Amino acid sequence: MAVDGTKLSLAAVRILGLGLGVLILMIGRASGDDNWDKDGDP
Repeated sequence: MAVDGTKLSLAAVRILGLGLGVLILMIGRASGDDNWDKDGDP
């Protein structure tokens, strides 16, 4: 059970991290500041 729990925890962390990254990207694009990565100026 410990191994299964660890695998579930790692999967949950990966899914949460991916969701958070997508959410940040969506918020960044929605705010209209999508050229910060081109010229390096926020």
